[in-house]
Amino acid sequence: MNPLVSCAVAGSTLAALASAQALEPGYQASARDLPLRSGNVLVLDDLDAFVAFDGTRLVLDTPGGPRTLLSLAAPSFGAFTLRTDRDHVLFADGLSGELWLVDLVQGGGRVLATLAFPYDAILWRPGLALISAKTGGFASPDNELVALALDDGRSDLIARLPGSSGPLVRDGDGVLYATASLAFPAPPGSVDLLFFGDTQLVGALGPTHLGAADAQLVHRGLDAASDLAVDRDGDVFFIDWRNGTVGELSRHPRLSPRVSTLVRYAASGPSAAGLQFTSENLGPAAFEPYQPAADHALFVHESDFASGASRLRRIAPQRASLELRPANPVPAGPFALELRGAAAGGFAVIAFGLNPTQREQRLPLEGFEQPLFWDESFFRAIESILVPLDAQGHARVDLVNPGFGVNLPFGAQAAFLDPRDPILGTTAAIAITLR
Repeated sequence: MNPLVSCAVAGSTLAALASAQALEPGYQASARDLPLRSGNVLVLDDLDAFVAFDGTRLVLDTPGGPRTLLSLAAPSFGAFTLRTDRDHVLFADGLSGELWLVDLVQGGGRVLATLAFPYDAILWRPGLALISAKTGGFASPDNELVALALDDGRSDLIARLPGSSGPLVRDGDGVLYATASLAFPAPPGSVDLLFFGDTQLVGALGPTHLGAADAQLVHRGLDAASDLAVDRDGDVFFIDWRNGTVGELSRHPRLSPRVSTLVRYAASGPSAAGLQFTSENLGPAAFEPYQPAADHALFVHESDFASGASRLRRIAPQRASLELRPANPVPAGPFALELRGAAAGGFAVIAFGLNPTQREQRLPLEGFEQPLFWDESFFRAIESILVPLDAQGHARVDLVNPGFGVNLPFGAQAAFLDPRDPILGTTAAIAITLR
């Protein structure tokens, strides 16, 4: 894993703990302070870098140091920065409406087009961006989705939707859009998530355009959604600025949709400003609580408009651990297994077997969103123990080694359940040698 994604110095970690008041159990977070006041941030995980806009400059920050890609003649705010291919980003000047295609390698760029009040954008198809913009101005009752050709800057109205500008995100074979009320502050429960399929969107290229009636309603009644991100199994993450949270809408074909809070921020100080999933080395694990480690992570750009502080937080699943006390190999006499970081107030099963293989099977289970990972050697466990988990998700099992006179290869693994959500998880298997 590259340093940008995984590393957090001690000072940044303390700042992260201070700014995030609560993180959903089963996840871990690390953060790094950004070296400049940043209006928006784009992580380039394959380059171990990020692009940030500080009000006048678009800067590429790499392990070799920062490099200015673009300088504006007057202070502005960045509406969005979108990667269009490996060597280019599309940057939107929120004041002038200029859409710049910027070269990541050589620096510099050119204005592709001008679009009034751009808000958000995605790479819809190769060579074609889809932009959410209030092109009629603040007095307009509608927001627009506009296709922009990245070669010559031609634009095409794709959808006209009532309300203020809303964010959009790629979602499977289509696009997800969050509505926004014209009223400020927006009434509670006024945000809907709408889905447009690719076939619909392609059909709107040319003289026709779509409206809200053409969309599929995915979810109704969020309080706010200023930015969106979707993980690879379709869960939707959104910034709820009204309640100071990063929320999650869990979607599973055989389970009821569920809205929960991933991160809760304090009433003052840094808050979430942008969301982005990375997609390198996805592996078998899902972006769900208590899953095994993976490079698939959610980046949250956090900013404090009062102080100008800006940081980048990486959120990833955190697996529970099973630890042997006091040491391995185990002599004759008492020893213990400690389960840490599991579901608070739930219960666990600790299984015992011979010769852990360290090869895990991914097991989808009916009624649960997250898969279970289980060592092959424990499908035929020789013994198991049911234990309750305390308020910190910890449990201890005291055992006795009777002594065998020879080294006996042994092993253990734990599975646990939080019956209230429901959420489940496992630890990695550990090898134990009994003497």
